[in-house]
Amino acid sequence: GVERVIVSQLQRSPGITFDRVQHPTGMFLYTFTIIPSRGTWLEASFDLNDNIYLSVDRRHKRRRILVTTLLRALGYESDEQIAALFYKSANQPLKGTALKRLSGRVLAQSVKAPSGRRIIAKALDELTEEIISELQEAGVTEVEILQNMGTDSPIYQMLKREEYATDRVKALREIFVRLQPGEPVVLQNAENLLRRLFFDPATYDLGDVGRFKLNQKLGLAMDPESLARRTLCEQDIIAAISYLLDLRLGLKRST
Repeated sequence: GVERVIVSQLQRSPGITFDRVQHPTGMFLYTFTIIPSRGTWLEASFDLNDNIYLSVDRRHKRRRILVTTLLRALGYESDEQIAALFYKSANQPLKGTALKRLSGRVLAQSVKAPSGRRIIAKALDELTEEIISELQEAGVTEVEILQNMGTDSPIYQMLKREEYATDRVKALREIFVRLQPGEPVVLQNAENLLRRLFFDPATYDLGDVGRFKLNQKLGLAMDPESLARRTLCEQDIIAAISYLLDLRLGLKRST
């Protein structure tokens, strides 16, 4: 009947939970936690600068990595690939009334001059009046932009913030350094560490209940093949991050 004995025996149900916590500054920070039946918890949360950090070791909260670093390690190496996971793109003409809506938007793909020899603007560059004028002078008639993505979007800010993890190999090394400080960095060891954490059935198991709840909350497929998957996959992580972004915008509910 002693309270501390009862509390220590409580066990969280496998699945995924979303929540918001109030920072001492008064700002609400949104989080999610993926709880397996057996294995490492995966926790993600916004910070005060609207960056999303992942924590895979509850004992060492400061060993955090940006979600974009994890996505690069999973194979989405370029900024364009990562942005396309969360934002749809559309072609916009460089004429008429559409010009007024283009200023401040973000390019989905790099734009080359019609000759194909020179890149005028790179992917994820902000369209300014100067760039728009340069595109028109070069004879470009339309550009592909990312819908609902501005320079204040969390994904944009994180992609611009990354300094070291610019491809898959560098991202794997960055994760290994963060999680195993002091150990010599070997690429194969970094790959094995990431697989062992979330993608190896021998060390990670969501369980039937955990997989069902994860699919239900994130709107993933409920087919037998999906429900039989007991480890995490890329789709789970991408869907969880997307849900967290919508939660911040008020498009989803935490409960």
